[in-house]
Amino acid sequence: MHLKKKFLITGVLCVVVLAGVLGGFAIASADDGDSARDTLMDKVAEIYQKNTGTAIDAQELQKAFTEAGGAVRLNMRDQMLQKLVDEGKITQEQADAWKSWLESRPDKALTDEFKTWMESRPEIPSGIMPFGDRQSGMRGLGNKLKARICFPDLND
Repeated sequence: MHLKKKFLITGVLCVVVLAGVLGGFAIASADDGDSARDTLMDKVAEIYQKNTGTAIDAQELQKAFTEAGGAVRLNMRDQMLQKLVDEGKITQEQADAWKSWLESRPDKALTDEFKTWMESRPEIPSGIMPFGDRQSGMRGLGNKLKARICFPDLND
């Protein structure tokens, strides 16, 4: 009888401790509305104000980071296409076709409009794209990887 009490008390104690740990973890990791990015931008704005004496809006700073990231991506894309033209792998007309095709992309991925847009991509010489192309018939994962690499802002 005494042994049964020990096992019962130990079992109840384990359940209470486990519930407490899981509850504490859930409370600690609960999202209170601030994302890590917002917190980072707020901290950057605070440090900037402390160092310079000039206040900066964290939301405007986030917009500036997003805009700068887009500009850098466009610049890198243009440099890559120009390199392909310079190496003679594609013509300037093909590069222009790719640029116009990329600029015409839909706002949201994984819609019928996006699928139609992906299928309308310009033809390129075989061997240019690292994960396969239309001419070789390689489809599937390679094209999904290409989409993630070429269009990171559409991966939501």
